[in-house]
Amino acid sequence: MSTLTPFDPLGELPELGETVLLEASAGTGKTWTIGTLVARYVAAGMPLERMLVITFGRAASQEMRERVRERLREVHAGLVDADPDAGAEGASDPVVEQLRAGDRERAERRLREALTHFDAATIATTHQFCQLVLRGLGVAGDTDPRARLVEDLTDLREEVTDDLYVRGFAGASTEPAFTRAEAGAIARAVTENPHAELAPDRLDGDGVDARKLRFAHLVRAELDRRKRRLGVLGFDDLLSELATALEDPDSPARSRMRDRWQVVLVDEFQDTDPVQWDVLRRAFAGHSALVLVGDPKQAIYGFRGGDVDTYLEAAATAERRHTLAENHRSDGDLVRALTTMMRGAELGSPGIVVREVDSASRLPASRLSDPSAEPRQPGEGGAPSVGGEPGHEGAPGDPPDEASTRLHPVRLRAVPHRLVADEEGAVSIKRVRPLVAADCAAEVTRMLAAGTTFDGRALRPGDIAVLAHTRMQLEAVRTALTAAGVPSIIVSSESIYTSTAAQDWLTLLEAMAQSHRAERVRAAALGPFFGHRAAELADGGDELVESTSRMLRSWAEVLQRRGIAAVLAAAAAHGLDARVLRHDGGERQLTDLRHVAELLHQRVLVEGDGLAALTTWLTERRQAARQEERTRRLDSDADAVNLATIHGSKGLQYPVVLLPFVADRWRGTTPDVLHYHRADGRRCLDIGIRSDADRDEREARHAAEEDGESLRLFYVAMTRAQSQVVAWWFPAGASTPASPLHRVLFGRDPGGGEIPPRVLVPPESGAAGRLRAWEVEGAFALEVVNPRESLPVPDLASTAPLTTREWTRQVDHGWVRTSYTGLTRPLDAAPASELVTSEPDLEDHEHEEDAELGAGSDRSSEVPRGSATAAGEDEPGADRSSEDPRGSAVSGVGHVPSPMADLPVGATFGNLVHAVLEEADPGAADLHAELMGHIEDQLGRWTVADLDRTALADALVAVCDTPLGPLAPGATLRGIGRADRLCEMAFELPLAGGDAATEGDGATLGDLASILREHLPVGDPVRGLADALDDPAMGEQHLRGYLTGSVDVVLRTGGRYLVVDYKTNWLGPADEPLTTEHYTPAALHEAMGHSSYPLQALLYAVVLHRFLRWRLPAYDPEQHLGGVLYLYLRGMAGPDTPVLGGHPTGVFSWQPPVDLVAAVSDLLDGGTP
Repeated sequence: MSTLTPFDPLGELPELGETVLLEASAGTGKTWTIGTLVARYVAAGMPLERMLVITFGRAASQEMRERVRERLREVHAGLVDADPDAGAEGASDPVVEQLRAGDRERAERRLREALTHFDAATIATTHQFCQLVLRGLGVAGDTDPRARLVEDLTDLREEVTDDLYVRGFAGASTEPAFTRAEAGAIARAVTENPHAELAPDRLDGDGVDARKLRFAHLVRAELDRRKRRLGVLGFDDLLSELATALEDPDSPARSRMRDRWQVVLVDEFQDTDPVQWDVLRRAFAGHSALVLVGDPKQAIYGFRGGDVDTYLEAAATAERRHTLAENHRSDGDLVRALTTMMRGAELGSPGIVVREVDSASRLPASRLSDPSAEPRQPGEGGAPSVGGEPGHEGAPGDPPDEASTRLHPVRLRAVPHRLVADEEGAVSIKRVRPLVAADCAAEVTRMLAAGTTFDGRALRPGDIAVLAHTRMQLEAVRTALTAAGVPSIIVSSESIYTSTAAQDWLTLLEAMAQSHRAERVRAAALGPFFGHRAAELADGGDELVESTSRMLRSWAEVLQRRGIAAVLAAAAAHGLDARVLRHDGGERQLTDLRHVAELLHQRVLVEGDGLAALTTWLTERRQAARQEERTRRLDSDADAVNLATIHGSKGLQYPVVLLPFVADRWRGTTPDVLHYHRADGRRCLDIGIRSDADRDEREARHAAEEDGESLRLFYVAMTRAQSQVVAWWFPAGASTPASPLHRVLFGRDPGGGEIPPRVLVPPESGAAGRLRAWEVEGAFALEVVNPRESLPVPDLASTAPLTTREWTRQVDHGWVRTSYTGLTRPLDAAPASELVTSEPDLEDHEHEEDAELGAGSDRSSEVPRGSATAAGEDEPGADRSSEDPRGSAVSGVGHVPSPMADLPVGATFGNLVHAVLEEADPGAADLHAELMGHIEDQLGRWTVADLDRTALADALVAVCDTPLGPLAPGATLRGIGRADRLCEMAFELPLAGGDAATEGDGATLGDLASILREHLPVGDPVRGLADALDDPAMGEQHLRGYLTGSVDVVLRTGGRYLVVDYKTNWLGPADEPLTTEHYTPAALHEAMGHSSYPLQALLYAVVLHRFLRWRLPAYDPEQHLGGVLYLYLRGMAGPDTPVLGGHPTGVFSWQPPVDLVAAVSDLLDGGTP
């Protein structure tokens, strides 16, 4: 194993094939270091798309993406500035200085290109990365391409548990060997830890433990079998599938991953597990530059699969090992005090050691100040006694020792024995906890009232955090703070869907949907929306239930007409806000109720859910909330003390941190389920097998790992502060000995390593002497808790006069985030009878943010076949035989009936067809069965009444077998496999610079007219768009902001790339059977000319041009840009489709001139025509 040396961010970059470990400490800038490495690699010539950054959690990956982009921007800005001494950004950045000393222009150009194409960077969670790789591997990955990722498999696990339990015990003459609740706990343990070995692996006989063990194996096997049958994958399956694909040293998966990513940086590596490390090791070790960044001292997520032993195993294989040795969070005095207390401590393993770090030179000794305090050096003055006899007198009004120590970076407040002992001298934790919570609140109050400042400004409630192990401990402190008049909030990372408010909304929706059921009505009446008590319901009887039912029915009508927001407004008018705010924690509850209402409102807007669908959706979201990262909002925007669990505080920082309960750790009975590692490092799971001889050893290993994680939690808690930590110690014989604070102080000497799992509380004099010795070393300033008869009252009100904020900015009304649909809305102002088709406007709903709520096509309505013609087709019976020689009807051509002649029309049918074509694999051996399966799946979302499923599948088979015409000679959709198609290619195209655009930038839509007339000949189906753009309603629209949308599919055939859009428009008259004659090239030419589709075709051609220019090496538009196909599906009849002048019916082909595409692209980018 290599030795650990400080990492130099300006040193030699990790080379290809080298594995480098960067061991961080709290506040040492892991994210900054990763961003710096990315910037340096880019400047050195490594393309951004050849780098992979992996982290844990979706929120973390999003933050990492933003931070890496910002670091690239900082370094680039520093290089752009020509005068490094002018105080510009990057002037004091050592990375900028290093790059300036080299080829500055080349580095600046590379960084600029990386920022321009930043979306090419792969910055993802472990599971996102695995999913991306598996999709790209196709058959090489041995994964069912149709398998769906399911975030939460709880329902399926419960189904398996029920079935196996009934199968095992049904019909038995005796009681089951174990209860259904025990079966559920076993199933949960083995499925949430799928890679852990069961210990023992097997037991002979038919005893209770043997049957439990067999049940555990059956659950794993049956769950895997059902997942395969249902075609679903869980998060753990993604890892397993990829690890399996990488097992063979000659696996194509290995070579593809190495070819794609030459630099791999892994953040939060201490939270990895064996399978994740197998994936990284097999794919990249020895080939790519593999940089593992993590802090094993903060490995606190063992309960959810984090495996610090895997980190230590990987660390041992690294060619180079470095530490990040400079703290950028905490003041110098605080870093030195914490180093004195923790230096050398082993946090659960000899490989997890607290190392010395330095405070960043830019940080002062302390940012905390108080003019009234007289600092005392640790060890000066009298010795406080934990027996309660102070040896130092403080300032008037302060408890002894407090006035002189209150600015010390670490303060330890010791609870004297006399305050918490009973008459017999025993200390009960039930006495300790309320006293400590009250003293913690008093400390907060004192800090806020004392005039303390942080970084030159008054200390505010939001600068203070109270951290604890449990929600119950936080609630005790919150109650004490409320009594003292100090606002506080419990900062929670829990999903909003798990909140009481989500359940209240679900109860209300169920009652609104079933207002005839008395039990539903009563449940809603007891909730916050009505606020009745049980006694009121009993006294009010049927009359109260009936009046509540009438209100629920009226709210259901409000929901149908005006949406969830109107229901919330009606509830507020009914007294909701006042009713909720009357109760303790009401602000939290009201915030959650409004948050859930917004989520429900958004669901209605996006999906159009009615009451029943909305109820089902919320039920499913609550069930899946365990994997959900949509966290709860803060109670209010008011300045308040932060209350958080230690687990939830990881990654956060606060000026002042209070730790009231780090000396409180109760070790009760050993749980049934044990997680531990064997001597050989294998992770094991004991599901509660107590009958074999090795149970004691397993319990000991489990307890040892729990003790180690407790120490690491303590390290996390102590390192959240920027300027000061205040902790409490107390002599509770049952809870203190196993607590991390007590073990660190009483189980080792300063600088010592090994920490025992339990240390008895010494007598008063011994405890005082021990704490005094640590104080002399400089670890903390020792104070004694003395109850205060009165508390100072902090002035939390702002003293600044209130004024109305003045509007000083100018709104750029020309900046829009729009879509093709938004741009063509003026064209769609024609009478409805001329415009109704079955073609969905998906981007209007999914991408267009400048549209008014509710705008766009009505997806829920079905239009009777033939009730309207296609857009612009005002003479449906016109003779088209003499219009266009390219597509004129040739005498003798045998037209055939449309395969979709008897199928419905309407937006919902169009959405269904689009969805099926997007998901189905046209290259499937049994294409009809493939389509039928996807039709069944999609009908759950797009409900089409009386649909003949077989007829639709037959029609889509014909579509897939229809020739695609001259732009794709000899090709059909069936012949173009998944590897040569990109479905639903979403795009977000900057217009005139996007976010950087200012008023006056960019062209107008009308500027396209002159470009079209310059590049397109008369008769071209898109040239007519120029006339429409001459209309001021169309032409005066600004092209400034973003153009968003989604291309149905991009096809690659013969080395060329085609934009393809599916159309389900009915082009025939109402009184004739629909045939291919209604979809001749001339008919399609006319339909295109009288619709807004030419603008769509032009814009999507530009989108494809931009995409290929970005992603395709040596891109040549003359060679690669294949044109545009509009597939009118009702005119495509398979191999027998008539071909007129080389063009199959139903297939509209347009090959835009390359110069036209380039000119339009330049115009959209802010150029002039």
